[in-house]
Order: sequence, then structure tokens, then C-alpha cells
Amino acid sequence: RTDQIKDLLYFPKISFGTLALRNLVTAFDMKSMSIGLKNKKTVEASQILSSSRCSPSTVCVGAQETYFPLNTCIDPACHLLYFHELDEDTKTCRIGRGYLLSAICTLLALAMAEIALSEIYHTLSRKLTASYATST
Repeated sequence: RTDQIKDLLYFPKISFGTLALRNLVTAFDMKSMSIGLKNKKTVEASQILSSSRCSPSTVCVGAQETYFPLNTCIDPACHLLYFHELDEDTKTCRIGRGYLLSAICTLLALAMAEIALSEIYHTLSRKLTASYATST
């Protein structure tokens, strides 16, 4: 008896949900500790193969991907890409407007700093050459 209990503890377990169990007839044999399952309804092959019950497949737009189990389209994961957002019209990833604005502002600030540093360099070089010329 203890061997049977030990075997039951290490035997692989199978779990069924209520949807599966509603469609099955279950028979229990307690002597041999076995379970039998049988479909309540028999389905003909023509019913399985006919697609009249199936809803039409969805057509995805842009970079969307079809998710077949739910027959829906999934938007691309733009949030995983740096500085990208989802364009709702085309369903594709595009560079975010905030990033474009900040990139343009940064480039303008760098250009202005370059011009200012160039003017400072030329002014200092003129003063140094003038002071060097007068000291010699």
C-alpha cells in the first residue's frame, strides 16, 4: 500500500480546466487507480474542416503583427525602442516629436557655443599677438 502511495506522489499530474471537463465523461476505477476520459459529443470531420464558423481573419496595418489565437492585431512595441512612439494612423514606429525638438535645440545650442567660442578664440589671439608685438 505504501508503494502505491509513493508511486502516486511521483506520478506526473495532469490538470484540466472546467471547460475541458464539461465536454468529457469521466470514469474512475479506484481498484486499479485509473481514470478514463471520453468526449460527450462526437464531431464529424466535415464540421472541423468547415470554416463557416470561423470569423474572418483580421488584416493588420503597417508594422502590426497578427495574433492568431485571438484573431487580432498587435501594435509594434515602439516603447522598447529609444526615442520612438507609435504612429496611430500608420501603426508604425516613428521618432518621437519630443526627441526631434530636443535634438534640434541641442544642435542649435552647440552651433551657438561653437560660434561664441570661435569669436572668443579670435579675439584672444588678436589681443595676444598685439601684446606680443608690443612687448618685443
